[in-house]
Amino acid sequence: MNKFIILTPAYKVSKWIDMYVSILKHQSYSNFEVYFVDDNSPDDTFKILLELVKNDPRFHIFKNEERSEEHTSELQSH
Repeated sequence: MNKFIILTPAYKVSKWIDMYVSILKHQSYSNFEVYFVDDNSPDDTFKILLELVKNDPRFHIFKNEERSEEHTSELQSH
């Protein structure tokens, strides 16, 4: 089975991110990885993601400490 990767920006999506993660977790095809990039979202997106994907090695979260629109910043893995 081929593995595929999903790259997902996550900015101001605290209201919807739980549904998105749930849909991904319940796919019949499970050979994938998801990389979320939180661009220093002002809502609870990052905190919610940490809780939703803990203990699932298919999910990875990166967070910009500063919004990339305004500054160049390095991604920090969590």
